[in-house]
Amino acid sequence: MELGLFGGFMASALSSAELLTERFVCVVDADHPTPGDELSLDRYCRMRHLVVDVADGIQPDVDVPLQALGRQRIRVVTVPYHSVVPLILAGTDLIATIPASLATLWPSTHRLRLINAPREFRRLPYRMIWHPAYDDDRRHRWLRSAVRAAVRDSRATA
Repeated sequence: MELGLFGGFMASALSSAELLTERFVCVVDADHPTPGDELSLDRYCRMRHLVVDVADGIQPDVDVPLQALGRQRIRVVTVPYHSVVPLILAGTDLIATIPASLATLWPSTHRLRLINAPREFRRLPYRMIWHPAYDDDRRHRWLRSAVRAAVRDSRATA
């Protein structure tokens, strides 16, 4: 019996249930000239981006909505891991789009600033995913309810 936990963009061939919603923030060097605490889509698309390669060189939950709007961002650097983002951003004019729960930890150890991502893709859902053959399996339904309860409990104590 297989169950996956997955953040973001998902293939439609699988069954899924949303567990929680994360939000995206943009991370820049503390001295970055971008004013304010929120970016417009136009300003965002004109900036130089550090992109975390989540799937095939892109971040689907950012790049797919941009593409649907006929927009794209200027990719300057692509990295394979979120953990290297704060090290690369320091002292540059680059911007990275990162889940808030991860990015909020960085300003205490790196000279970085957080800015709200554009509204067009600020939401990042995390889901359980499984093969549709298990949709009505009673053991699998129990497993999914146990995962939902665990996530709910962990959010309540966070």
